[in-house]
Amino acid sequence: MTTAIPVNGVKRFKPGKIIDIDIFYKISQQVADLQMTFTERIGQLESKVDLLMSLYTALTDKIDNDELNLVKHDLEVSREHECCKENLLKLANIESMFEKFIEVSTVECQRNVKHDESTSSQLTVLLPQKKPSVRAQLSLDSSIQAITLNTETDYPDGCWLGDENNPEARVRVPITPTQLVHIDTHCTTPSKMAIVLVDYLFPREVLAISNLSGKGKHCKKQLDPLMIYGIRCHLFHKFNITEKEWYRIKQNIDSKCRSAWHRKAKGMFLGDNKVKFHFFFMLPLMILYFLYLWESVQAFKCLDRNSDKMNLLLTIDLFNFV
Repeated sequence: MTTAIPVNGVKRFKPGKIIDIDIFYKISQQVADLQMTFTERIGQLESKVDLLMSLYTALTDKIDNDELNLVKHDLEVSREHECCKENLLKLANIESMFEKFIEVSTVECQRNVKHDESTSSQLTVLLPQKKPSVRAQLSLDSSIQAITLNTETDYPDGCWLGDENNPEARVRVPITPTQLVHIDTHCTTPSKMAIVLVDYLFPREVLAISNLSGKGKHCKKQLDPLMIYGIRCHLFHKFNITEKEWYRIKQNIDSKCRSAWHRKAKGMFLGDNKVKFHFFFMLPLMILYFLYLWESVQAFKCLDRNSDKMNLLLTIDLFNFV
């Protein structure tokens, strides 16, 4: 005859024995009560921990404030020490010098403001210095150059490059209006106009030691960004070029600077800016002059062939004149 083996200290019910339902109900009720008490105890512990944390933060804040007060007190006490009097006097003198400097600078700023109000205000434009791409990109390392525009008083006898009616797209340059009219009429392409303007705005000596960026292994200087911006404004105004076309024109200007540098390095004559300019405009007149000479030669040949007829006509003209 087999007996039931206890599992974990609990005896098994023998098969066929009726289990009372009240026992299961009591057990379930006790488990629910234990769960409720457990959750209440956990809630109380959480509230106590929160209170403890708030007390801890208040205590740390109070300790920090006390430490700051102690440090301030120590500093005030150290300032009153005899060894620090000389340093305090020096600091007072420096403060007085700074106050005087601030007063002088404010007076100068007010004067400059009044002068700017009396004259026309100068504008500043931002010009990107990177190669244009098909996709518009905005990166943190994009180089942008700030250019301060000039006024009419800088070159009273000069003229405006660009749109005269747009203050942000014009630059005053030392070129007379008649010269600008010649440039506009004879330069039919943007690249040719840019090269002519560069020849007229910058001497050859400056082109030989400079470039657009001012960087490189030969320690070159940067061409005047204001004048380059004036050329850009004039080309955009006259030909409505794009940024890609302007980038190619800038490469042409750099190549012109490199060629001038090579000529100077070889000891060759750089030439005069005005020679090329005047030869460019005198070329059509020279062509017309040679055509005139050719026509005159042909006319003299015709006179030799028909000399008798010409003599007769001349006599008739003289008779009529008398």
